[in-house]
Amino acid sequence: MKSLPGFKKHRGIAYVPRINKVFVASGDDGMLAYSAATRLSLLDAIKLDLGPNRVAVPIPTRRLLYVGYGGKDAVRTTAKSGIIDAQTDKHLGDIKV
Repeated sequence: MKSLPGFKKHRGIAYVPRINKVFVASGDDGMLAYSAATRLSLLDAIKLDLGPNRVAVPIPTRRLLYVGYGGKDAVRTTAKSGIIDAQTDKHLGDIKV
């Protein structure tokens, strides 16, 4: 078995089968880290605001995933769902919640 070290507070994880990537939300440092699922070695991270937690891939055949962040953990009155392109590792925008 393998693991991805270095997370202050891992809060959510998602696997995108179409591109074989794993995404991990790290709540205390505001990062959404990603790795190739076969290697489980950290490739890079997408900087968000504090509090990333739940990560969802609502349609596994697509390459979009959603990550909740902000809110209480970021000392904000509102939270957001970030829209991430899992193929390009780009933060495309947010949905305020």
